Amino acid sequence: MTLPALATLLLCLFTALLIAARPAVPMMSRTRAVAAVVAAFVVGAALAMLLRPATAFLAMSVGILCAVSLLRALSPALCAALAGLCAGLGVVGLFPAAEYGAIVVPVWLAGLAAPLAALRLKSSRAEFAPPMLVDQGQCAMVIAAPVIAALPGAEEGWRSALALAGAQSAAGDAAPGAWLLLPLLALAAGMFHQVWSQK
Repeated sequence: MTLPALATLLLCLFTALLIAARPAVPMMSRTRAVAAVVAAFVVGAALAMLLRPATAFLAMSVGILCAVSLLRALSPALCAALAGLCAGLGVVGLFPAAEYGAIVVPVWLAGLAAPLAALRLKSSRAEFAPPMLVDQGQCAMVIAAPVIAALPGAEEGWRSALALAGAQSAAGDAAPGAWLLLPLLALAAGMFHQVWSQK
């Protein structure tokens, strides 16, 4: 799995977790919330299978869904459905069955389990994911989405520059520099500092 695909997968799963932990979601019954997540996951999986989206498109789509759930007062059912949709798009879009075979089934189930676990924890523990933390996490995901969407182009540019400079080895593709992850690391450090300073 390439660096842009891995970053997009993490973006999709973290966004699904954060949307599932929105304060409105526990207001609905657990059965309806689980049904909404599962149904939306199936819809996201079907869209990913039909469209076969690129990682940049996936990252921007999930970033837009995250921004919508952050800026609009959505119903609990719609929040649960958005969480399932983000997980379905990300996991199935990045692990297509045609390419990976039967091994995708546990990966898909793990992707579905992420928002369901957030739903369960949010409804059983009042202190899990306070609203301010969820909002800050979603802001970070909205900011990270365009950065992650730019990773494939940056990686391709990195390889082209190496090829033009004659620095690419004959053994295989050179890995992009660690500088591609610096914006994500800065966002994560800021979030952890904010959480730590509130304790």
